[in-house]
Amino acid sequence: MPIEATWMVEKRVVYFHAYGQVTGADVAAVKELQLRNHDEGLAPVHTIVDVHSPSIKIPSIAQLRQFGYTSMHPNTGWMLLLGSEKSVVTFGVSVIIQMVGSDHLKVVKSIPEIVEFLNHNDRTLHLTVDEVQDYIDSRKVAT
Repeated sequence: MPIEATWMVEKRVVYFHAYGQVTGADVAAVKELQLRNHDEGLAPVHTIVDVHSPSIKIPSIAQLRQFGYTSMHPNTGWMLLLGSEKSVVTFGVSVIIQMVGSDHLKVVKSIPEIVEFLNHNDRTLHLTVDEVQDYIDSRKVAT
């Protein structure tokens, strides 16, 4: 599956990294993985969805509809979409996020924007740009 989900901040911030061809089955698997992360996490559990990879290709909207909508987990916090230069990818992933029922979606363009937004909206987090950038860089090397 060309999607990886790991804890950036244990039990608080999940980092999703997507790359390559994402199928409808991958979307269904991600929904299940997201629910499991939220079950394990401490509310609110925030999610960073990184679709920056130039290689990412997503299913069509028609294919996405096959997998239906899911109720959002009560532990869900903000979902931040680190957008792609391909606007169709950002749009498609935002549709996926809405399909899983998120009311708290923000499209961001940079790591500093992620850090500023999460620290402002969740005073229990004390993220720095360097630590978030280092974490993201370490995950991209692994894929």
